[in-house]
Amino acid sequence: MLRILRMDAKMEVETDANSRRLREPLLSTFADTHWLRCWTAAFVVIGLVERTVRYLLQFPYWGDEAFVGLNLMDQTYIGFFQGLKYVQVAPLLFLWSELTAFQWLGGGELALRMLPFVAGVSGLVLFWRLSRQLLPAASSMLAIALMSVSRFPIRHTCEVKPYSLDLLCSVVLLLLAADFLRRPNRMLPLILLCCGIPLMLGFSYPAVFVAGGVSVAMLPKVWGQSKSIRCLWLLYNGLLVGAFCGNVTIAGFLTSTSDLHAMHNFWNRAFPPSNLLEFPKWFLLTHTGSLMAYPIGDKNGGSTLTFILVVAGIWHASRSRSTRQILWLCLPPFGLTFLAACVHRFPYGDSARVNQHLAPMICILAALGIEGLIRNFARNPSAQRNCVRGWAIALLLFAVGTLLVDLFRPYKTETARESRRVAHAVAASADGDPIILMNDPDMLGCNFYFYLKLYSAGLLQNTDLAAQACAGNRRVLGLRAGHNQLPIERPLLPGKLSETFSHTGQVEGYSFPMQAYKDLNQVIEVIRWERPASPDQ
Repeated sequence: MLRILRMDAKMEVETDANSRRLREPLLSTFADTHWLRCWTAAFVVIGLVERTVRYLLQFPYWGDEAFVGLNLMDQTYIGFFQGLKYVQVAPLLFLWSELTAFQWLGGGELALRMLPFVAGVSGLVLFWRLSRQLLPAASSMLAIALMSVSRFPIRHTCEVKPYSLDLLCSVVLLLLAADFLRRPNRMLPLILLCCGIPLMLGFSYPAVFVAGGVSVAMLPKVWGQSKSIRCLWLLYNGLLVGAFCGNVTIAGFLTSTSDLHAMHNFWNRAFPPSNLLEFPKWFLLTHTGSLMAYPIGDKNGGSTLTFILVVAGIWHASRSRSTRQILWLCLPPFGLTFLAACVHRFPYGDSARVNQHLAPMICILAALGIEGLIRNFARNPSAQRNCVRGWAIALLLFAVGTLLVDLFRPYKTETARESRRVAHAVAASADGDPIILMNDPDMLGCNFYFYLKLYSAGLLQNTDLAAQACAGNRRVLGLRAGHNQLPIERPLLPGKLSETFSHTGQVEGYSFPMQAYKDLNQVIEVIRWERPASPDQ
C-alpha cells in the first residue's frame, strides 16, 4: 500500500513537472530572448529585402498574370460585370484596383504589381506582430522566419493575382481575433472586424474561411462578456454572411458557367474523392504536397517535413492550456476550406497559391512543432539554444540561396522572358505603324499577346475594319503566328490594302519554346508592306 502511494506521489510530481516545463517558454533567459529578438528582426528585414528585390527585378508576366492584364485592356469598371475572359476568377475590388493602376500608371510590371506588393509586405509586417502576440520568443522567431523566406509568399507578393491579399486579410483577421481573445472585455477588435469584413471579402474570396474560423474561436469568450460585446459579435457575423452573399452574387456576373466548369475540371484533384477508399491516400498526398510548401515543397510528398512539423505543433499546443487557444484560431479555417472543397466550391490543397489564406496558420503550427521537438530531444538550455540557432541558420542560408536564384534568373519561365523580348522587338520594328494580326489570336501565347498589345501603337485584326484604320498609313506590318512551323503561303492584307500596299520583301522571324506544352514552339513572322510612292513624289 505504501509502495502504491509512493508511486502515485512520484507520478503526480512528474506530471506537475512536465506541465510546468510546457508552460515555461523555451530559452526564457534575458540573454536568450535578446538574441532571439535580434534574429526575428533580421528575418523580417530579409523577408522585406527578398520581396522588394523580386518586385524591382520586374519578372515578365506569366500566363495567369497576362490573362488578368488582357482583361484590363479596353475595360471599364462596370464592364467587369459582363464577365471575365480567359477563364479567370478574381474579386471585384481587386479588379477595380488593378484597372485603376492600369489606367493611371500603365501596364508595366511595377504598376500592376504595386497592390500585391504592398499587400505582401504589409502581411509580413503584421504577421511579425501576430506571431509575437501568440507565441513565445523562440517560436515567434521560427514562425516569422518561415513566413519571411518561404517561396510562395515571396512569389505571390510580386504577381498580378489576389493571392498576397488572401494572406494579408488572413493575418489581419487572426490579429484582431487574437487581440480580442487576449482582452475579451475590449470592444475595439470587434468594431474593427465589423468595419473591415465587407472590405476584406471584396478583396479576397477565401478570407471568408478565416473570418468564419475566428468567429468560432471567439464564441466561448464572447458569451461570458457584456451585452455590448455579444451584440458586436452578432453584428460581425451578420456582416460576414451579408458580404459573403454579395460576393457570391457578384461572382455570378464575373464568371460564366462554362468557365466554372473549366475551373472545376482544372481543380479536380483539389476536391476530396467520392470513393471513400481513395480518401486516405488523397488526404495524405494533399497534406504532404504543395499545401504545406513552407519554406519550400512540392506535390507527391514534397512537403512531408512541414506536415510532420505541423502535426507536432498541434500535439504540442494541445498539451498546454496556454497554447491551446492557438489551435482554436488556426484549425477552423482548415476545416471550413475543406468543407468547401467537399462540395466542390473551393480547392483544398494541390497548389499553395489558392490556399495562401492558410499560410499564417501553417507557419505558426510548424514553429510550435519545432519548439515541441526541441523540448523533447534537447533537455538542457545549451542544447536547446544550439537547435534553435541551427534552424535559424538553415533558414537564413535558404533565403540567401533563393535570393541568388532570383538575381541570376529573373523570370519564371523561358516562355515569359522570350515573349516580352520578342513583343518588344516587334513593336520597335513597327516604329509606331499599325500591326495587323493575320490569323487567329488564339495562335499567340497569352504572354506574347498581352505584351504585343501593350507595346504596339495599334494591333488590328485582319478584317475590313483594319483596312479602314490603315487607309492613311504609309507602312503596315503583318504578323502571323503558329506552332513549330508556319505555312509557306502567306495571307493577304484585308480589303483594298492588298491592292494599295506592296510587300517589301522584309520578313523577320522569331521562335521560342512554349513550356506549358512539350515539344511546342511559338513561331512568329513579321511581314512589312509599304505603299508605293506616287510619281509626283
